[in-house]
Amino acid sequence: MEISIIPEIINSKNIQIFDDKNIKVSICKKSPFYFNLIFSEPYFRINNFESSDEIEIKRIDISRLKELNYRLVAIDIRGVYGRNMKNYPRQIKSYMIKKKTEPLERGYIMDRPPTDHFIEMDITNNRIRLKGRNSYPHIKNENASKWIQIKNG
Repeated sequence: MEISIIPEIINSKNIQIFDDKNIKVSICKKSPFYFNLIFSEPYFRINNFESSDEIEIKRIDISRLKELNYRLVAIDIRGVYGRNMKNYPRQIKSYMIKKKTEPLERGYIMDRPPTDHFIEMDITNNRIRLKGRNSYPHIKNENASKWIQIKNG
């Protein structure tokens, strides 16, 4: 549950917010309550509600992954061992990106991504992930694994 005092401040001081075409906009739900706070200068201008950081995401191949000291690993998840690694019923394998220094456990190294999977690199934030249905650990709404921050050096 999120709590915000912004509706009360807007209500208490009768603050109005306008967009760049001078049309009144609402940035939150209205509140019947008041917030007793004294502003020295209650005028400010918000130029942009969105983040100005642009994210550049590119697909990379397995050779670039190797240059970054990572590898693509396939793990057979049938049986008790892989019970927590399934993204959907009757899944047989999961694929993940691991550092070259991490143990393979029950997996094996792949020389290319499986069908309908690819490796993404976020150039801006220096991170990588595997995109596809069998990626692990899987983020369902993104159909990809979690981002892995690449350490410099």
